[in-house]
Amino acid sequence: MARRRRAAKKQTPAWSRWALIGGAIFVLVGIILLARQQFFPTPTPTLQPTFTATAQPPADTPTATPRESAVQFGYRVKNVLPHDRGAFTQGLVFQDGIFYEGTGLYGRSSLRKVTPDTGT
Repeated sequence: MARRRRAAKKQTPAWSRWALIGGAIFVLVGIILLARQQFFPTPTPTLQPTFTATAQPPADTPTATPRESAVQFGYRVKNVLPHDRGAFTQGLVFQDGIFYEGTGLYGRSSLRKVTPDTGT
């Protein structure tokens, strides 16, 4: 009896398999990034600080007896001065028209004498 010859199985080239895997990873990363943007949007930073303060509590706040009450202070912004945005202020003293500012981040601490008008 004659044996039938089986048809040789066609081999897929290795580069083709890797291209398919790479394409699948690319699509999955795109889906993850789109989902992240959809469900966790990045907040937009505000350029100007907003200042709000009240010296009196709102009208619907229950009043306390004099013994329970605490002194409340308000504030008003009179001027905005320049400042180094890279400085993480840890201590601040104003004496004789000069700010003495202690700043610091890990490995970058400094003690600065700062002129209020220029911020340097």
